[in-house]
Amino acid sequence: MNDELLSQIKENRKKFRVDHFDIVISEYVNRYNDGKVILNPPYQRTFRWDMLTQSALIESILIGIPLPPIFAFSNENYNWEIIDGLQRTSTLIRFINSLNEPNEEIKFEGCEILTDLNGKTMNELSPGVINNLKNARIRIELVEDNDDLYSQYLLFSRLNSNGEDLSPQELRNFLVYKLSPEFYSKMNNFRNDPNFVEAISMKKHRIQKQEDNEYILRFFICQMIMRDETAEVYYNKIDTLITKEIQNYLNQSTLDVIQEGFSNIEGTYRYIRALLGNNSFRHFHANLNNITNTSVIAPAIGLLINDFSGIDDDSARKIILNFFNSEVYAGLTNRSYSPTRRFFKLSVASYEFFKNELEKLR
Repeated sequence: MNDELLSQIKENRKKFRVDHFDIVISEYVNRYNDGKVILNPPYQRTFRWDMLTQSALIESILIGIPLPPIFAFSNENYNWEIIDGLQRTSTLIRFINSLNEPNEEIKFEGCEILTDLNGKTMNELSPGVINNLKNARIRIELVEDNDDLYSQYLLFSRLNSNGEDLSPQELRNFLVYKLSPEFYSKMNNFRNDPNFVEAISMKKHRIQKQEDNEYILRFFICQMIMRDETAEVYYNKIDTLITKEIQNYLNQSTLDVIQEGFSNIEGTYRYIRALLGNNSFRHFHANLNNITNTSVIAPAIGLLINDFSGIDDDSARKIILNFFNSEVYAGLTNRSYSPTRRFFKLSVASYEFFKNELEKLR
């Protein structure tokens, strides 16, 4: 047992080759100015620290308080993609570069120890103070890029879980982008599609957590299940299911398949919104369960879009209503099913129900 564990440890340690070193802040900022430090890979959040937090960081450096290391991936061009430390890096760049931009009046605020900093800009500091900051060292943990993208995802998610809370989808964005930049780009474009936006009618705070993107991924995963391309697999959590299954989808999908998939989802939501109006998944009852369950009709309709388009709207609405009123839907959405098992079962059940009902109309 212990020998097996040691083997697992040795095998997995090979996946994370990390170079540790210190770098002076001025050199780090110069590297950014030369385009060799990437702060805004698509999967990262934007800069959001307020001035009090930024000022506290500079104050900490000046008085010698050690900072946590900055983690970065060394990409194929040997540039550094920041994966943990975006806010600290952005703050350092902003303050150091303001020395060469007289119109950039960034004033320190809320410093509790070096109170003489408050109200001053970088250009108002003495050369000694500026050199103190520029010559201070920060620790870089540089992770070599490798082909094991899921291991990279685990690293990214665990590092970022220790800082500002990121939603499961914000963490998942890293894996999606690394597996298929094309899919990632199309996903982020589609989340602004008016038919999709109005159909799901998601609240702003949920969109900020990228839950709308999660429903796009659910669409593709559900269709994969409906086509019998993936067997039911046990997962402890729904987030793990989505992460693993979208990885499976992207690993086996060509660019043509991805393009066809987005053409299908666009046409599907155009049809659903026209048929059921805004807030489509609560069309029949405002409190009809939640869209986690009711939105399963979208991928099913997508696979049968030609059949649905060939019948009148009243008949289509009746089929959908009958599904929500069916014993199979009631049984699968009760609490006896785990969220992960329900995901698989409901995907198959919705597709089979719609297919059978449409055949009756032929």
